[in-house]
Amino acid sequence: YPGTQAAVTLPSEAEWTKAYTEEVKTFINQQIATQVQKLQGEIKANPSKPEYVNRLGVLYARYGLATEAEKEFLKLDKQDYVPALVNLGNLAFLKPDIKTALTFYNRAYKKEPANAKALLGAARANHEQENYGAAREAYVALKKVDATLASQYAYLDLQGTEADQAAKAGN
Repeated sequence: YPGTQAAVTLPSEAEWTKAYTEEVKTFINQQIATQVQKLQGEIKANPSKPEYVNRLGVLYARYGLATEAEKEFLKLDKQDYVPALVNLGNLAFLKPDIKTALTFYNRAYKKEPANAKALLGAARANHEQENYGAAREAYVALKKVDATLASQYAYLDLQGTEADQAAKAGN
């Protein structure tokens, strides 16, 4: 009515952020439901094949469902399934929990020394922690295993005085 004021109370930023996040998550789950069901069926039909559990984790990760992805990858942790270890490293790297990421990458590397993704992860994590010697060592190994992949991360190829300067700056 004219002359009266309506009291409008807006939700807090935390409330609408939570509501928005839940809506996005619901939408994503609807979009991937068929793929999830298919992979869960494969997991039940092939319980001894860890690749299906890993694929489910990758699906979740691609859609930004990191918590769900981590749960799937952790199911394979005790088996030392290298792709899952690398994926756990990647999730930790993104948090960023570089120390944990490096632990997973190193476990994967010890299991499969020629795994390019484990080497790349180790090189990147060591570089982030300013362990330039270890980063260079992992990068050199990566160049031998997959030169094309290594060329995409040329910043890891610290040479001579660059490596010395970076190490001094880190100290």
